[in-house]
Amino acid sequence: MDLVFAEGLVSKDLTDRIMPGRGYFPHPGEVGLVIDGPEKDTGGRFTMWLVYVGGGNWWFTEDQIVPSNFSK
Repeated sequence: MDLVFAEGLVSKDLTDRIMPGRGYFPHPGEVGLVIDGPEKDTGGRFTMWLVYVGGGNWWFTEDQIVPSNFSK
């Protein structure tokens, strides 16, 4: 998955966004691997995916990821 204007969170709790040091901002062009989901956030409003990127697992909302086109 390509990550577009994304902020990864340590949990499915979207309030992590306001906590310093609890988010991950992928570098431009950085690609992650979806390892779990879809699941709803803690408020039950947004669909979230667990993505391995930047050496760790981070939760991203569905609107922040897009499929990558890898060719063999």
